[in-house]
Parts: sequence; structure tokens; C-alpha cells
Amino acid sequence: FLEDVLHIDLTTNTMNQIMKEHDVSKDGKLDYKEFVQGIHKFQKDMDFLNTLFTTYGGVDGVMFESDLADFLMAEQGAKNRVEAEAEAKTAIQEFSMMGTAADPKRSFTMYGFFSYLLSISNSAM
Repeated sequence: FLEDVLHIDLTTNTMNQIMKEHDVSKDGKLDYKEFVQGIHKFQKDMDFLNTLFTTYGGVDGVMFESDLADFLMAEQGAKNRVEAEAEAKTAIQEFSMMGTAADPKRSFTMYGFFSYLLSISNSAM
């Protein structure tokens, strides 16, 4: 469902971690209360991601390669500018078509940014 419908690509380890974190009763299932608490946490996380996106150049709804490279250096520990720019270029090529961007070959929207952060392609994951 997450990948097919919401286009959220999470590893099995990430899904297991999310389940472990929210399955308070430890029964291997999320009951309604656990699910609602997870959704509230997800909303807070989305607010945080939105802040990151706008902080690093997404104010106009678009993040360019140079903006993403800045983010990768400041927030995700890219070793140097060359590495950050190469990762940014690759990420934008892979995720730019998620949403519409002003220049889909050199930028992506918030949806592309979120998709990249949640993907296996994100080297910080």
C-alpha cells in the first residue's frame, strides 16, 4: 500500500522499526489507538520536512540541485561539495517527475524531496 498507492518506498528494516515504535502493546499489530498516535507523529514529521524543504530553497515550491546540495552538506553529512552536488544531481534525476517542477531536469517539488528522503536512494538512510 505505501509503495503502490502513496509512493513511499521504505526498507523492511525501516518498516519493522516503525512497527516496533508504534506497537505499544507488542502484539505485532497496530490497534486503532496505536495507529492514531502514529499518524500524529507522522504529521509532526511532515511539518518538520516541510520546514526543511522551505529552509533549503523550496519557498517557491521548487528545490534546485544547488539547494539540495546545501541540504546534503548541512543536514546529512555529505563529505564535500563535489559529493553533495553529485548526489543532488542523481536524486533530482530520479525523483524530479514526482509532482511538477519548473525545470524537471534540475529541480524537484516537495513531493520529490519527501520521496527522496524516504527512499533507499537516500544515502543517509
